[in-house]
Amino acid sequence: MGKTRIEELLRSIARIKLPAVPGWSAVSARSDQLLAGPWPDLVGVELGPTSVHVAHLVRSGKRVVRFDAADRPIRASDAKSAGQRFGHQAGLRDVVQKLGLRGKQAAATLQGSEIHVRRVSLPLLKKSEILPALALECRKHVSFPIEDAEIRYEVIGRTGAAAGGGLQLLVAVAHRSAIEETRDAMTEAGLDPVALTVRPVGLRALLRSIKRTESDEVTAYLELGERQSQIIVLRGDEIRFTRDFEIGGATLTEALRSIVVPGQGTIELTAQEAEQLKRTSGIPYGEEESGAAGPIPLSAVSVMLRPVLERLVRELLNSFDYCNEQFLGEAVTRVVVHGEASQVRNLPAYLSGILELPVEWADLSQEALALSPRPASGSNVGGRVSELAVGLCMLGRGSLNFLEPASTGVSYRIAEAIPQRIAIGVAAMLLLSVSLPAQVSVMRERQEVGRLQSVLISLEPRTDALRRFRAAREEATRLQDLLARLSGGQVLWSYVLRDLSHRIGPNARLTAIEVVDPVPAANNAPQGTEPPRRRLRLTGLLQTGAERPEKGLGELMQVLAQSRVVEQVQLEGCQAISPSLSSFTLTAVLAE
Repeated sequence: MGKTRIEELLRSIARIKLPAVPGWSAVSARSDQLLAGPWPDLVGVELGPTSVHVAHLVRSGKRVVRFDAADRPIRASDAKSAGQRFGHQAGLRDVVQKLGLRGKQAAATLQGSEIHVRRVSLPLLKKSEILPALALECRKHVSFPIEDAEIRYEVIGRTGAAAGGGLQLLVAVAHRSAIEETRDAMTEAGLDPVALTVRPVGLRALLRSIKRTESDEVTAYLELGERQSQIIVLRGDEIRFTRDFEIGGATLTEALRSIVVPGQGTIELTAQEAEQLKRTSGIPYGEEESGAAGPIPLSAVSVMLRPVLERLVRELLNSFDYCNEQFLGEAVTRVVVHGEASQVRNLPAYLSGILELPVEWADLSQEALALSPRPASGSNVGGRVSELAVGLCMLGRGSLNFLEPASTGVSYRIAEAIPQRIAIGVAAMLLLSVSLPAQVSVMRERQEVGRLQSVLISLEPRTDALRRFRAAREEATRLQDLLARLSGGQVLWSYVLRDLSHRIGPNARLTAIEVVDPVPAANNAPQGTEPPRRRLRLTGLLQTGAERPEKGLGELMQVLAQSRVVEQVQLEGCQAISPSLSSFTLTAVLAE
């Protein structure tokens, strides 16, 4: 008997309601809990750009009876042997063989530029109407045809009728090729892939296991990686916001490769020396800036790290402002810093002083494994374990999953949760115990045909409503495009400031921006003369080091000349403040 027939039979059983049977409601609730709970034996896989992390967790009820973990860096020879980018298959195959995990069920996350996760609001719709509406909504957020995408969603909230009624969804969109590549890598390594989800869902599963989602406090989790970091804002276990950005531990290390020391010049460090300096000194804070690490003053270390830290703080503040605006003043009240590159001394204290919020550092994987038993031989549980891999081991069956059909329900999870042999035995017993006359079967079939006809008739107004909704969405998109074209000649100051901040560079800092209104043209000016335009006066400081100020100013003016928002960049004045610091004043015409 195939899984389809088993699922149909279990769906019929799930519709049975026995209010007169004592304890039946408790049995039903317990069944729902088991179907939504985590897998009892699951492997979590994190396929990173430079390494493969694997964790294996075995449960007995709520108790963890076994936990193993291992990782392996991706070698240059792996790409040739595995035949795929980063050599994921070769690295994963070695770890699976090392821990003896061949044939085990496994979960992983999809990563890359073709994966999009966002929160979407929709009006109250039937389940069958949600996916078409999401396809229309997500079309404008992806860079590939929506027909090549897989969409999965999770209902995280519903608004009441007083607020207009609607659905709050966590939506993930992925290109089919990304799903196939990740699934093939796991299959070739000898694993049985049962779940492919996204990083925020894996982290939420980890936080649920350590009881960090039981509070209604709005908390921001800053996961610092080596090259990329992620912000996830949660209220309880509701994912309110997620964002990736290109700042990590390697960014801080790179900032320390070349340190400008007043009176000594520039000190060049190797990557290993810069990493060691970051680990020993961290972020010099307060009185620590008066110390030194060998010939390098810690105040110079603080100056070199400041641009990267300012970028990090700006990303956090922008994310917090967005959440505050979207959720009507429910601001973030606490920040938790975690991840493989988060162990930077004084980082929580520095962020707390700037953000004016309590900031703490946490090792979430160790919190989750505090009650774990003795690991198997060959695992590295004693060292640092991937938080994402541990979270994937705790993933619930009802979580967002690209390996499940988009319209799955409870019946599908019943068919997946119950072992096939047991399901076949139960189904056979039920079929043998039921013997109804042929006349009763015919009557039931006629009733089912009548029911289906009434369902088809009731769907006609819903189809019209969906068609009107799509037409309204298309009209709103067209009006937004028209408004954007009509307002194209106006200056958007947010765009101007963002463009200037991206072009100024690490050695220059703006201290003032002044808008200079144009002088009105004379009455006797010839017709056809272009009216004068507004100008920007930019005042700032330039770190020159041992070089002459003319070189740095020339490079800065050349970069600003390539901007789309300003033109005709000119130097008004430059004055040396110290041997390595100069002030400057530039003027530029606004491109209106």
